[in-house]
Amino acid sequence: TGKVTLSLKINILFYLTRYDKIAFIKIKTKEGICMIIGFIIWNIVTAIFFGIGASCRKSDEAAGFFTFARPPEVKNIKLYNKAMSVLWFVAAGVFEIIGIPFLFLEQNSPLFTIIIFEVIILVLGMMIAYCKIEVKYKK
Repeated sequence: TGKVTLSLKINILFYLTRYDKIAFIKIKTKEGICMIIGFIIWNIVTAIFFGIGASCRKSDEAAGFFTFARPPEVKNIKLYNKAMSVLWFVAAGVFEIIGIPFLFLEQNSPLFTIIIFEVIILVLGMMIAYCKIEVKYKK
């Protein structure tokens, strides 16, 4: 009866972790740990976006959009850098919201394709917003 009780406890735990939407219960499976690690990595990328936004805001010279992009000649450097930092802060916030399903989806879920498309749309939106910022503040 000891093996049956242990088996029953494992099965109940499996069903709890599989169908309950609370992330802390889901950690008890190997699959749940992988998804939590994925969410932690997602949060690290979000923190990097916030860091880029903060560095743009504090910069004394015009901030470039990408690392190797030469920043344009702008009329007002402070307003341009503020607009760039807002762009990065908004992108970080949206990126974090996009990553929330990592807490609830199972590993290798087909719904991750939706997350990929959302990130593609986010990057395209960032490029469009940057082009508008550049046109607005360019000399």
